[in-house]
Amino acid sequence: MVIWSLKINQFMLLDLLFRETLLTEFDEVTGVNVLDSEDSANLALLSRPELGITFTKLHCWKLTQYSKCVFLDADTLVTSSMSCG
Repeated sequence: MVIWSLKINQFMLLDLLFRETLLTEFDEVTGVNVLDSEDSANLALLSRPELGITFTKLHCWKLTQYSKCVFLDADTLVTSSMSCG
């Protein structure tokens, strides 16, 4: 029980340090809970178990406090300005 608690605290500390690093570059950093499809059988057929958490992107629709929002996936490469004028 103590070991499990220690592991959680280590992850929380890493998360806190990573968040602080991000805040040096961005005005706002918001953590979200992972949304998992829990469809391991079909994901195994695709040999892509990591796709189970792609539903986490749906949190973007909760960002109603902004007039504009752009979601960039980790494999996105921006090659020119994305401003709307």
